[in-house]
Amino acid sequence: MIKENIFFLGSGSGFSSLPNTSLLLNLRNTRVLIDFGFTGLNQLRRYKISPQTIDALIITHLHSDHTGGIEMLTYIHKFQYQKKLLLILPNFELQFMLWDMLKHSMRFSPKGIMKKSDYFDIKIAQCASTCRFSTMRFKSHKFTFVKTKHVPGMLSYGVIFAMNGKRVFYTSDTAFDPELLAYVNENYTPSLIIHDCATDHEDEEVHATYKQIATLPLKLKRKILLIHYDDNYSQIDPKLDGFIGFAQTGEKIIP
Repeated sequence: MIKENIFFLGSGSGFSSLPNTSLLLNLRNTRVLIDFGFTGLNQLRRYKISPQTIDALIITHLHSDHTGGIEMLTYIHKFQYQKKLLLILPNFELQFMLWDMLKHSMRFSPKGIMKKSDYFDIKIAQCASTCRFSTMRFKSHKFTFVKTKHVPGMLSYGVIFAMNGKRVFYTSDTAFDPELLAYVNENYTPSLIIHDCATDHEDEEVHATYKQIATLPLKLKRKILLIHYDDNYSQIDPKLDGFIGFAQTGEKIIP
């Protein structure tokens, strides 16, 4: 039996020369992308992954290094495969914000003026009482979205999902938030945490820095795989500080 796995299409920050951070979840009977930045399509081609095999796309927030490849991925689905792209969104408002970004080019087509519903099928997670956590199921897989502290005023979410009977927490972009990490660790008991990590600044307001994350308890750091880092990451050996390491573009891991 083939194990469920995470394939890293990219692992770099938006300002690095590395491919944009993007995760391909090879789940039981389905393939789900988490984020798809402006390097995404080239990465699919590089690793000979057909866009036709992508069943859904999760969007964590709207920065271009996480959404910049959506337009072309959608065109491929619509005009080459004659099907809509399924979007899984953690918040109801994100669908309108995303379309506001895309509509200035995508509403024009050889078939006339197009609407959001012409291109996308959309599934929205259901909020808990505070709406910091929301959940939804897709093909028997449960996704829990966690609101994170990124750019003030921007909707931004991490994702909790299960693979091979183990939970994974992917923070996506987040400022350092040890209280949230402690809460997720205690209440969801992830065996793996894939954590945002800025490596070229010690003072960051919108991304957790390596220096900050290194202050976490060793027991927690042993679960953490670092991602969304900068070009200088090779100057750091995270294993010396107790981390699993840096996620590598093109790497496949089995939680």
